[in-house]
Amino acid sequence: MDELASGQQVSDSLFPGLPSAHTGRTVSIAFILRDRPVRFTRELMRRVTIGAVAILALSWAMSASAEGEFFKDRGPYMSLLLTGSEPDGPKPTSDTDLSGFSGLGLAGSIGYRWLPLRVELEYGSNTTAWIGGTEDEIAVRALTLNAIMEFQLLDWLGIYFGAGLGRANVTANFSTCLQPSGCLTPIVANTSGSASAQQLQLGVTFGSPKEWQMLLGFRRFTTGSLGLTYNQGQPFAVDNADANMSFVGVRANF
Repeated sequence: MDELASGQQVSDSLFPGLPSAHTGRTVSIAFILRDRPVRFTRELMRRVTIGAVAILALSWAMSASAEGEFFKDRGPYMSLLLTGSEPDGPKPTSDTDLSGFSGLGLAGSIGYRWLPLRVELEYGSNTTAWIGGTEDEIAVRALTLNAIMEFQLLDWLGIYFGAGLGRANVTANFSTCLQPSGCLTPIVANTSGSASAQQLQLGVTFGSPKEWQMLLGFRRFTTGSLGLTYNQGQPFAVDNADANMSFVGVRANF
């Protein structure tokens, strides 16, 4: 009985407000996440990003005494990426369907490498629009500081992973009913906001890390709450920007 009570106390501390085990009702993961999926996603992304940055810094510190030729390579670099995105937010209502949105953008960065670590400052601009040709669109501009770990598998092939933290400005324009069930009242939004931003990325490189490289990869990008509104003051149901992004680009190592 003592073990059961102890387990109940742990459960209550982790998930306050949930039905108690003493009531005999079953608690499921779906119940835990049902009332706050957006906040859970943002908080999880923030913690994973901060953890990834910490792991990258630790990995660099552990490698700082390495004497291999690969680690000795250092110097500035520049990169330019062509990005494609599919957004999950922001959305005026929870029923707003963004599956028809697709976008393109550019991201440029300057940085310095102490291989296998790269640190860079990146500015990116990406606009996603409704494929059907309406005026609905989401535009994201972000400035992030990225930390990247890169490892060569062959002379011409490498892999990398990284994380970034920064600030983003998001503009959302909606004038079309994008709810499958229809809209009882028109949804009109021409709004913008700024918030913290974070991203995780994974990719491959083609070419020498001391010269020119081609980059191919994937990113998950998200922001904090933006304070967006529609119909003269109604808050967005999904008030943060979330997007899956693929990219291809080039990097010049000096």
